[in-house]
Amino acid sequence: MTGRCENPHCDYPDVQCAIGEPDATKCKHLSIRADDEGNEQAPDRTLFPWTGRTLGLNDLHFVAGRKKPQTVGVIGMAAAGKTTLLGALYLLICRGEEVFPGHVFAGSFSLDGWENIASFLRLTPGQRITFPPHTTTSSERGPGLLHLRMSDVTSVYRDFLFTDAPGEWFSKWSYEAEAREAEGARWIAENADRFALFADCKALSGPNAGKVRGDLQFLIRRLAASLGGRPLALVWSKSDHALDGETQDAIRELLSNSVASFEEFSISVKCNNFDEGSEYVVDVDALKSLFHWMLSSSVRRVSVAKIQPSVWDDCFLAYGSL
Repeated sequence: MTGRCENPHCDYPDVQCAIGEPDATKCKHLSIRADDEGNEQAPDRTLFPWTGRTLGLNDLHFVAGRKKPQTVGVIGMAAAGKTTLLGALYLLICRGEEVFPGHVFAGSFSLDGWENIASFLRLTPGQRITFPPHTTTSSERGPGLLHLRMSDVTSVYRDFLFTDAPGEWFSKWSYEAEAREAEGARWIAENADRFALFADCKALSGPNAGKVRGDLQFLIRRLAASLGGRPLALVWSKSDHALDGETQDAIRELLSNSVASFEEFSISVKCNNFDEGSEYVVDVDALKSLFHWMLSSSVRRVSVAKIQPSVWDDCFLAYGSL
């Protein structure tokens, strides 16, 4: 027997029933198909409430049930190195590197998602090192989210979400903010606590540098209009490719005129493929400096609900005044 839930907000049988039915066969949304013997039973197995893959927006309650996680919006055009950066973060954690001062890795709801990215960056006997494939554009309307939980020496946990979204979303959003294809980019702009904006040095110094520079300027203007004082980092990715000072100064000037402040980081993950094998040339200290910034505390604007003075015939409000 195989069964599939017809509720678009439920991923059964990969995870537990979204509306909380302990026995999925009793869920009104479950569609049952008979097996070769004609049996019509739901699978008798225990499921985790998450798949381990990259999280979707419907999975956020697993992370946010204890307290709100900090969301890092990783923004940039296609092939700017966003996914590679996330893979490097995970691999540094696997090596035991301190990516967040005073904290250690304490778990993740998306280990399969991290592994799917990092597997391309690992040295496997008999295979060459490659970069993670381009994050494809799909019919999904929300970004993929990679979860990371860190703990300090007092076992105080902090949860982080990193967006892994295709650059095409940001290209569309920068030119047409309300486009349907840009819904995922809008979600990131509205919900992220801080942003890492990627400037691809290889593309900015390549044959299409003029168009790349123009696209980046449009993205900067669009992001600046949504920033609202949240922290922003300008990440010069693939910085091993020489970029003329005029281009860098123009991008810095536009950002300076558009936002109150921003940090700058230069990173490079260069893969050298030699006849006898492959190797990476990585400035680990530069990566760790960026990760320290990404995992730092953010101050979000909070709307505080206004509550009327206690009313003694209302048990809830009366309790709050004791």
